[in-house]
Amino acid sequence: MRAAASARALLRQRSAPRIFGATRIVEVSSPTRVAGQHNQDSLEIRCRNEISANLDDDDHNDNHQFSSESSSTTNDQQVSATRTLFPRVSDMLPTTAVRTLDAGIQHFLPRGYTTGSVPLNYFRYTKWSVLASIATSAGMVLSTQSLLYAIGLGAGAIPTAAALNWVLKDGLGQLGGVLFASLVNNHFDSDPKRWRLVASVALDGAVLLQALTPLAPSLFLPVAALANVGMNVSWLAASASRAGIHLSFTTGRTGMNIADITAKAGSQTTFASTVGMACGVLLSTGVGSSPELILPTLAVLSALHLTCTYQCLLHVTLNTLNNQRAEHVAYEYVMKKGRQYCTVEEAAKSEIVVGTYGKHLALGFESPRMHQSRLEVNGDLETYVEGGNSGGSGESGGAIMERLCQSFKERKYAILLMKEERKVMTTRVGLFVGETATSHDVLLGHLQATKMRQLLESIQQKGGAVSESQRDDIAQEAESWLDEVREDYLSSLVDHGWNIDNVFLEEDTARRVTVSSVPSP
Repeated sequence: MRAAASARALLRQRSAPRIFGATRIVEVSSPTRVAGQHNQDSLEIRCRNEISANLDDDDHNDNHQFSSESSSTTNDQQVSATRTLFPRVSDMLPTTAVRTLDAGIQHFLPRGYTTGSVPLNYFRYTKWSVLASIATSAGMVLSTQSLLYAIGLGAGAIPTAAALNWVLKDGLGQLGGVLFASLVNNHFDSDPKRWRLVASVALDGAVLLQALTPLAPSLFLPVAALANVGMNVSWLAASASRAGIHLSFTTGRTGMNIADITAKAGSQTTFASTVGMACGVLLSTGVGSSPELILPTLAVLSALHLTCTYQCLLHVTLNTLNNQRAEHVAYEYVMKKGRQYCTVEEAAKSEIVVGTYGKHLALGFESPRMHQSRLEVNGDLETYVEGGNSGGSGESGGAIMERLCQSFKERKYAILLMKEERKVMTTRVGLFVGETATSHDVLLGHLQATKMRQLLESIQQKGGAVSESQRDDIAQEAESWLDEVREDYLSSLVDHGWNIDNVFLEEDTARRVTVSSVPSP
């Protein structure tokens, strides 16, 4: 009990730290990220030109081959936007018509798209994104019609009350959007695909609520306000996640032409919204104001919208490392013993966006590979210390703190194991990052934790519990293995297109650990 009390005392706020021997340890919040200290000039980044090299009149299939060596194309190898976006349609058109369409489409695409300013998957993303915007704009016309009809029924002949309700529902919706943005925080950067799809789901839910208002005019304000919260959540999530998606399409992923890509995305959205509103007006003349007709129509448009949004996200390849992508890369590296490396494109193909029954979309990433262990980054350090390093070991809290301090000084991170209380065969692996750790240190700590999880899984899959001596052996083996592969792992990540200077592995909590030496009394 004294050891546990001593451990708790050492984990209090910075304002009143407790001293243990010649060291003290406290947790701090909102750390300042320190960029990786590798010299980028010494690591050759192999930029891949994904623009198709041979899009002639006869080649109209989706499986266009593109060069991975050349960084530019000649005039004879320029990309036709019409043939890339609509290969089957363009095949039925004469060359003159294709050129005319190209002249119009070029106003909606980034400058230099014919010579490689954007990768080939940008065109596929754009096609599905525009279709999604058309579907949702048509649906919003019908839902707004229902909203206006409902406010007329609810307010009767009092225009002032109707106007007040309209203003109140907008104000409440904006407050809900602000609260949502504060809760999500930096998660937009770590998983833009997920939040882009969340934005679409929120928008469709808001449209459906607006369409339901005529069924209960007396409840116009709460229902309309809730719908407006969904609208604002959708707008915030889509805007925040769009930046990371656009960055993946920039030249060499450097962000050089991100302003042009963002501007053209705005033009595409405006065009799609105009077409969608025209379609919505045509549909409204057919369905009228009857909820029995509007709701099924909205269901079809919502399904089309979500399908197109999901399809466009399949063509997004992100080179930043969050929990999901980092685990995929590290697991492949550990299992294949460094003989084969995972590229950005390979990780994108296996990336989970929705998950089983929408689990990933609602709750975030949960490892599909290692079920016998669970990784926590910057979790509750006090819980691990009180557990006596895996719960049940004879190591005192003071000894654990001493070992933690040593690990933070040597590696700028520490890893602790603890048995999951509610699950018999599950072990929690805690990765705690020091305040001065670089992004490279975080990646190496994550790789070591992945190696430890793989060793734990191999023992637990045989049906036996992991003893304390085995845990110590696992920790030592993983540490020795990391010392052998650390340089190879970082350089291979860069060689295969990964960004190792900005990582998003600390998305659940933002607490880092500070260890400072003090003179002995």
